[in-house]
Amino acid sequence: MFTVDRVRGDIRDVGESENDFPMLEELDLSCCKAIIGSQHYSFQRISDVPAFMNDVHRLLKRNIMNDRCQWSLSEDQSPDWYEAEVNNNEDEEIPGPPFDIRLVQAGPRLGWAWGFHTYIGDDSPCDSCEINWLDPEPDRNSNDYEIYIQELQAIQGGNDFFN
Repeated sequence: MFTVDRVRGDIRDVGESENDFPMLEELDLSCCKAIIGSQHYSFQRISDVPAFMNDVHRLLKRNIMNDRCQWSLSEDQSPDWYEAEVNNNEDEEIPGPPFDIRLVQAGPRLGWAWGFHTYIGDDSPCDSCEINWLDPEPDRNSNDYEIYIQELQAIQGGNDFFN
């Protein structure tokens, strides 16, 4: 008998080759918590994330999973996780530690950032750290460049606690 609890694996193995699953339009792993990179996957260490994001970049570019991933640092198992100080000044709102991963897209350029209480697909302003770009900046003479700059300014436009 097949049960979801027995499903294991690594999302980076999907589509390793250009010929693997070329027609795949959607990847929903919301029920498979044991799969590395599934919808609610929690990373053990902060240092694991950059290499993972670089490896999974090709799937993100295909836009088959972007709004389904809510990755974060493991509160229970990560030695990098810490509690935030409680703010007793009610006039100032201080966000918790930036332990959620937020995908960022500006024009054709895709990247990611550590953030606080965000979910992927949420375009509203949130407190996040510096963007780690996965794609190069568009050529300044291309049509994509102006769109990229406008969307980047919108992303960076709010008051951001971590920047």
